Amino acid sequence: MAFEGIWNVVMPMGRSRELVRFSKTDLLSSLQIPSERHLLVAGLETKNDYFEGIPWIVIQHNLDVIRNITISTGPRTESVTKAVDLYLEQIKVRGNKTLSDY
Repeated sequence: MAFEGIWNVVMPMGRSRELVRFSKTDLLSSLQIPSERHLLVAGLETKNDYFEGIPWIVIQHNLDVIRNITISTGPRTESVTKAVDLYLEQIKVRGNKTLSDY
């Protein structure tokens, strides 16, 4: 759901495997995240398939920091890269992680 342009995900849930629809709009609202790009940065910083995140910094702390980062609407790669760098500056504890780890 963190990918731009994906606004709904339907997946089987529970024992009955009933199909449940999840909405990105609802997710952004419930997490109080201002944009899709903020959600992407939150996913990158917390944990994803490519990067383990910084283990002692949990999602709630990440969201507190990420909510306050201004992410441009310019080219996606540049704006997300800059946002990750700003995040790393904000937390002041990089856990030996650099921008190139992302």
